Amino acid sequence: MATTTMDEETTIGSGPKAVNLPTFDGDHKKFQTWWTRFKAYGSVMRFGQALTGKDESALPGSDDEVVDMSTDEGKKMEAARKRNNLAMANFTMAF
Repeated sequence: MATTTMDEETTIGSGPKAVNLPTFDGDHKKFQTWWTRFKAYGSVMRFGQALTGKDESALPGSDDEVVDMSTDEGKKMEAARKRNNLAMANFTMAF
C-alpha cells in the first residue's frame, strides 16, 4: 500500500488548468500549510464555502431529504448539498 505525503498530489483536470489536490501526511507541523492549500483548492473547485466553518443554512437536514428543484430555495439547498459532498469527498481523499 502506497503512503501519501504532503508533496504527493492528485491531479484534477488536465492541461494548463489542472489543479492538484493537496494531501496531508499526518505531520502536525505541516498541517497549517496543508490546510491553507486545501482551502485554496476548495475555492477553485467551488466547494470552499463548505470549509468556512460557518453554518450552511441552506444545507438540507439529511441526504435523504427530498429537495424541490423548481423553487429558488430548493436550488440553494441542492447547491449546498453538492458543495458539502464535494468537500467531504476531497477531504477524505486528502488523507
